[in-house]
Parts: sequence; structure tokens; C-alpha cells
Amino acid sequence: INRKGVWLARSAAGSRARVLGVMGPSGRMLRPIGPLEPDDLTSCFADQASALLSGSIDGIVLKSFIDVDELELAIAAVRSLSTSIPLLALKSFPEDGSVLAGPFPSEVAARLTRHGVDAIGSNGTVGPQRMIGIIDSLRGSDAPLVAIPDVGIPTIIDGMPVYSAEPRYVASAVRRLVEHGASIVGADGGADVAYISAIAESVRGA
Repeated sequence: INRKGVWLARSAAGSRARVLGVMGPSGRMLRPIGPLEPDDLTSCFADQASALLSGSIDGIVLKSFIDVDELELAIAAVRSLSTSIPLLALKSFPEDGSVLAGPFPSEVAARLTRHGVDAIGSNGTVGPQRMIGIIDSLRGSDAPLVAIPDVGIPTIIDGMPVYSAEPRYVASAVRRLVEHGASIVGADGGADVAYISAIAESVRGA
């Protein structure tokens, strides 16, 4: 599935864009809280990364990780296979003012940069305005910063998330993330082509 995904993305992108492989968390807890053994999880991450690398991707993005320990296992798995592939490590932070105001994001930055990743940052769970505080807290790192927020906080209608933020508003807010130090930006939950196009236009030349 991963190799086929790379092929599909390359077919669509042609020579116009780079193709990055994305790996996310397992969705389960590590021992002693949950059932997962670190070695087993590392092996699973390595299997996925191996398939992506065999498709000749241009880089790997580890995104949507809540547990920093799990993110570090994923980093180790990728680096066991390639020390040269560009690697972006993104932690998702809960929308909790006490967490964002405390030292935790800067501690995460210090932990992740020790692994020699090419960029660190955050994605999802918060809108672009709340993401500014996270990026500000991560700026103590020398690594380039990545900010990929949700387009906003959704309203649940008939069990499905509905996002009401306009692409132009999101693009303007994401431009502020660039002004606060983010080198790589985008949009996550709720985003479609219209949002990405608006963001690209807004930050071009920023």
C-alpha cells in the first residue's frame, strides 16, 4: 500500500513537486500503560518506512503523534534504514492553555532535535491562531519549524466534522505562522485544494 501510494503521488506530481511519505502513530499505548512493546512498534514503523523508501520518496513526515516516546521510536526506525533521507518530526499538542504556556513544547523540541531530524513542528488538533503559541515555544531549537494546523475547530453535525473557516482567513492566519518562524506550513484537518492554494498564494514571497 505504501509503495503504491508513492507511485500514485509521483504520477500526479510529475516534476512539479516533491513527494513525501507520511507515517502516523499506532493509536495504541505503549507498555506499561498499554499493550504495545517498544521493539514490536519499532519493527512496524521500520516496515512502513522500508516500503516508502523503496518507492524512492523525497522525504518522510512523522505526524499526528501525541506520545513523544512513540515519536522517538518512529524516528529511530526511519534512521535505522536511512541516515540521509529528509525527516520531519511533528508532535500534535492538545488544545490546553496550561500545556501551551508551560515548558513542554520547548522540552519536546530539545528531545526531537537530539535525534538529528531535519525539521520539527506540530500538526493538527488546533487551528492556525492557536498554533502560533506552539511555534513560539518551539523556536528555541535550531531545526527548521513546521506548522500544519487544522483549518479551525470543527462543528460535529450528524457525527461528521464540519469546518466553517474560509480559505482566505486560514491563509492569512498561516502567513502569521511564517512571520513567527515557521519554514514549512500547510493545513491539516478540514483542508482541501482550495485551502492549500490560498495558503500557497498568501505565503509566496513571505
